Amino acid sequence: MSIADLVYYIGQGKVYAASRASAGAVNGGELFLGDVAELKINHAKQDWQMTEENTTGFGGTADASSVAIPIAVSLQLKQWSVANLEKAVYGTSSGAQTSGTVTNEVFSGYSGASAHLAHLGVSSVSLKANSSGGTALVEGTDYTLDPKFGLVTFLSSSAVVSGSGAVPIYANYSYEGYNGSIAGIASQPPEYQIRLDGYNVTVPDGAGSFAAVQVTINRVKLKLSKELDLLSKKYGVLDLEGDILYDSTAPVGTSPYYTITKA
Repeated sequence: MSIADLVYYIGQGKVYAASRASAGAVNGGELFLGDVAELKINHAKQDWQMTEENTTGFGGTADASSVAIPIAVSLQLKQWSVANLEKAVYGTSSGAQTSGTVTNEVFSGYSGASAHLAHLGVSSVSLKANSSGGTALVEGTDYTLDPKFGLVTFLSSSAVVSGSGAVPIYANYSYEGYNGSIAGIASQPPEYQIRLDGYNVTVPDGAGSFAAVQVTINRVKLKLSKELDLLSKKYGVLDLEGDILYDSTAPVGTSPYYTITKA
């Protein structure tokens, strides 16, 4: 529905990102970023050149020209999904892991120290020392287990894992499915198209919702998240900043940077 255009604005809505080939076409579907606390376009770095007149004694501005308009974008992602973490750290994901079993995973055991298995959410753990057919270790006597993290801690009282040297450990176990792993700084800075399907919550639309505001940002290259707040008593936020780049593929008559469409 058409809504009177003299309105105030408070924005909420859903943000989507689609991968783009470098300076090329969108080459992936639009993925929902979850709850986004902030999406801002910033023109503050515009290079504005002025010249003063010298004929009146007042030294007023005779002319002003915009010679460059670097456009920045910032997002605050509140949900730490695998896809959002990939964007924040130039990461690559292993993909979701289905449940499975492991046979003869080898690692080093040290008396009084811990070691992690290769997977989370483990069960039916069987450990043997020195070889796959070696001495079986007993939970509670030789080691303790935190199955959530696959953490094995060898007891200093163990007669099998003893001394100061490494003891080869052979592990058999099952593990639950999990969302996957993200390898940080494992790809070149990616490009995205970003879209906001937003609501102006100051304007009811008469149908139980709010007036629609859609923003399409053609071409964005994101910087690494400044920090990952991994231990905190506050909700973690992925702070992302980047640059809106010129889109040479934009149709004639449309913006090569971004477009705002209002209901």
